[in-house]
Amino acid sequence: LQAGALQHTGSGQSVLDAKVTEGIQSLKKLTDSEAMAISQAQIAGDNQDFQLQSKINDQIENIRKEKVDSITKMNDAIVQANKDLQTAKDKVTTDINTVLSDYYKNGGNDPAIVDQIKGATTQQQAIDAAGNTLKTMTGDFADYPQYKNDAIANGLTPISATDWLAKKQKSDAALKSSEAYGTAFATAKGKAAGEAASASAIPLSPVTSDTGVTSGLTFNAPASIAPYVNFTNNGVKYVDLSGFKGTPTEANQAVADAQAAGYKVITNKNTALDVQNITDAMAKLADMKAAFSTTNTGNAAERDSYAAGLMWAGKALQTNPDAVGTNVYQDAALDILKAMSGVQGFRGGASIVQQVKDTLPQNSDTQAVIDSKIANVEKLIGDRETALVGKPSASDQAIIDEKNAENNLTTNLQTLKTTNPSLYQVASTMYTSNNPATGQPYSASDILQAFPELNIK
Repeated sequence: LQAGALQHTGSGQSVLDAKVTEGIQSLKKLTDSEAMAISQAQIAGDNQDFQLQSKINDQIENIRKEKVDSITKMNDAIVQANKDLQTAKDKVTTDINTVLSDYYKNGGNDPAIVDQIKGATTQQQAIDAAGNTLKTMTGDFADYPQYKNDAIANGLTPISATDWLAKKQKSDAALKSSEAYGTAFATAKGKAAGEAASASAIPLSPVTSDTGVTSGLTFNAPASIAPYVNFTNNGVKYVDLSGFKGTPTEANQAVADAQAAGYKVITNKNTALDVQNITDAMAKLADMKAAFSTTNTGNAAERDSYAAGLMWAGKALQTNPDAVGTNVYQDAALDILKAMSGVQGFRGGASIVQQVKDTLPQNSDTQAVIDSKIANVEKLIGDRETALVGKPSASDQAIIDEKNAENNLTTNLQTLKTTNPSLYQVASTMYTSNNPATGQPYSASDILQAFPELNIK
């Protein structure tokens, strides 16, 4: 069971060892500081500098207090780690007993198989021991036997029960995220508004974003406005009714439906074009950043000494396709200027366009300079977008934050698998586990908060 518990928590002993090692290192530093302070106090006494000696003695007392605190914290950490390990062991025991109960319910009575289930150290081992006897299961695995039968019937090899559950939990979490808008909307409008919306039975249509921070996310929108739904780069849902085709009554109803569902409504063609220009400019900046990342030089010294010359030669002789390709982005200055100034305020004079070009990255820039230049332009355009359409609602921002956390987590988990296998085991296990407090899968935000090492942008 202890082995199963260690597997369930990733590596319980590794976590415990890490806490002990951290505590010992802290104590060592404090002990070294104490020894140095004692030596300094002795020297001060030899020199009859009793004022300095008294001051150092106070420092020694503070160091000793810190040592006591450090020992207490390390002990508390060990106690907590052991509690966590016991909790994991209890979880494994419960899981295995559930499999044994399901085995009996399905008519299993082979003593050898019963012994194998009881001797299992993980739930998966217990399920494997029970084999095909488990025609039905309870709890989280209730639908697994049906999946397994369907897979075999179609000539496929079914995945393990625990892998199946992990995929199911991720799928359920994604569905929960896509439905979060409806729940948040009903909550924001109050119970009465939610009941009214339900009573009126407004038809809803799923709308999937392909823009900016909401790209890939699906939201529900009233069917009457679904064809006009768009998303800004920073995640604001809006309805472009500037070209709406219909009667004034239908137009008024579309506006009412959009506002009731929390969508920003745009009826002015110039404003709609401004928002679209901003979206296009932001996309170009993202492409620009990716393109320049393949041509930047390591540091200013390298650039000044030879890299700029090599980049120029690569472009002139057409031997560096990336460097040649980045010239295309100099032409993005006009689009960026439109995004910042707006359609009505746009003045595309050559001198003004050149000023914008001067703010864009050059092939000879270092990566830090490239990132800074692009970030500054993105900030200006983002401010312009906020002035036009505002910011995402709290409920939408929560969905966006969770999507960003999910992307961040899945990317950095793979890195951690190589750099810190023990921590990877703990984090990845949590990724496929339920939060005992809610009974729901841990969110990506929960995991990033628990493991700061994964919160790498």
